[in-house]
Amino acid sequence: MATRRLVIHPRRALLATAFVSILLASSPIFAVLYWLTSDERGVWIPVLVVHLALFLSGIGLFIRQLMVFTTLTDDELCGNGIFSPVVRVRLDDIAEVVVVDTHIGLQPEPITQYLVRDRAGRRLYRLRGNYWHVADLDALVDALPVEATRVAAPVKLREFFRAYPGSAYWFEGRPWIQVLGVLGLIAVVTGVLLWTMALVGIPPLR
Repeated sequence: MATRRLVIHPRRALLATAFVSILLASSPIFAVLYWLTSDERGVWIPVLVVHLALFLSGIGLFIRQLMVFTTLTDDELCGNGIFSPVVRVRLDDIAEVVVVDTHIGLQPEPITQYLVRDRAGRRLYRLRGNYWHVADLDALVDALPVEATRVAAPVKLREFFRAYPGSAYWFEGRPWIQVLGVLGLIAVVTGVLLWTMALVGIPPLR
């Protein structure tokens, strides 16, 4: 049975920030919805149901984030993401470890990318430094069987993806996904507002 040599977890502050952000973003909206439905008997109940569903979704996401980990054992590197299953990489398959600082968007500070690849140059494992403690990631890299190559000068994220093909996750490098996400959120909020207005008998603006 493999013995765990090192276990690391994402920064806990990120979890609290994400959860608080959900509460702060939804509170003004639902405050208005409760005010609109306060004089209507029973109409506020569906609003409460939607509010509870959103709150429980946030709790579920928070719990899922608590389950994210990366573990190094005697024979493998394994771990998971928030929405991804556990990935297992045999240490014998690791041919290259690269550490690169990248500039993402307008962020002033570079984000360090920790990339593990096989002999064919395929991505086996990747960690993004903004989600983890730097000291934990450095300890993990130092414990791997292959000495890491640290790129001296920071590069833009798209240059990183170009230099290391296949290192991007499915949602990275595709701005249209972010646009669809924002539009979807706006559509949901608008739908909830229109639905509530219909419940209390307020005609939509024409």
